[in-house]
Amino acid sequence: MKISYQTNKITFVKQGFERPPVNLSRIELEGNLTYKTGVSFSFYATDTEPCSTQSNGVYLCDPGSSFEQIGTASFQSSPTQALRLSGNRLTSGINSGNLWIGVKLENGLATAGTLQFRNMVAKVALVP
Repeated sequence: MKISYQTNKITFVKQGFERPPVNLSRIELEGNLTYKTGVSFSFYATDTEPCSTQSNGVYLCDPGSSFEQIGTASFQSSPTQALRLSGNRLTSGINSGNLWIGVKLENGLATAGTLQFRNMVAKVALVP
């Protein structure tokens, strides 16, 4: 995920995928995330268009109650961290086929970069 940063903004990108053939009651994404050291991020999800400030498919939004924090990553000591993303908006977004995942710089100084997601595994629970 290529990202750029602006203070106190969340950068969202719509995720492209086919919705599952059955509804999921819960989903967690786990894997590793690589980035340069000295920064920390929060990750968010929404199942509706996040805001109207959009350019080339990237949304730059003020934090709001329609966004759910689904995980965090701190690169204070190492460029690779374990990452777990989970939440109701993540699950509903996957079920509806409308999912935007956002990232917000929490600490540190970064002007641009690439977050590298590796070995991501989805753990799902089906509706009974």
